[in-house]
Amino acid sequence: MECEFCRQLLSNKSSLKNHQKTAKYCLKKQGQISKLFECTYCTKYLSTKQHLKYHLKSCREKKEKELEEDKEINKVRILEDMYKARIKSLETQVTELQKTIERISLESQRPNVTNNFINDNRIQQLNNLIPITDERIEHHSQYLTIDHIKNGASGLSKFSIDHPYKDGIICVDFSRKKIMYKDGGGDIITDIGMNKLGQKLFSSIMNKTKELLDAYKEVEYKKVGLLESSTVEEKKTSFAIQMIVMKTVTDHYSTYKDMVSIANGGKEALLMDYGRDVCSQTVV
Repeated sequence: MECEFCRQLLSNKSSLKNHQKTAKYCLKKQGQISKLFECTYCTKYLSTKQHLKYHLKSCREKKEKELEEDKEINKVRILEDMYKARIKSLETQVTELQKTIERISLESQRPNVTNNFINDNRIQQLNNLIPITDERIEHHSQYLTIDHIKNGASGLSKFSIDHPYKDGIICVDFSRKKIMYKDGGGDIITDIGMNKLGQKLFSSIMNKTKELLDAYKEVEYKKVGLLESSTVEEKKTSFAIQMIVMKTVTDHYSTYKDMVSIANGGKEALLMDYGRDVCSQTVV
């Protein structure tokens, strides 16, 4: 049977009727195309609203678009978390700098005192210091966290002052990063640039740092589908997000590499930044 509108040949009347109701090119010939329901994803036309609703459940283009949208949302969330962490780190640095400025301001406003008083006060402060030994540093390494490492020099200085160095050091010259502490034998050690104590600390915590970074890497890589153990959904993460995560993890591992270098006598920028942050919080 021939269609009177488009001249298409059909095998029977039922096929002809169905053809005239659903074939897009035939409906155009009939001038009926505007009366159909169009899928906005694949531009397919359906004869009824119910047919359109059923079609949307299996429309491949719709599923692909929704998947891309989910990937973009995930990417934005990861970037948002990274920026929030960076902002928090900067806010911490600003707070510490403000404290340093206030401390220096208060120092400048103090009335002049005699050198003898200063010396006596310094001696008293040194006598009250808790000795810093290799055993003390090793014991406190258990309190090191991945957040300390992720925040670089400022995070490591916070860990040091809160744990192994607590009540154990004073900075007597901020410009030279000159600190003083008491060793296990009760002797007062002068350390310019935190070279001695910095080397001791990083030698003690570098293995713990590697353990924390390896665990952190496994968790982050799994989230974005970079591990065999990642779920199917995790492996759908876009390549761009995977690259961002890989770079972030690599940057944190660079802190560990600097630690190893300093532990072996290196003079990495990490040591300078670390010494500055420690001195800013212990200056007297």
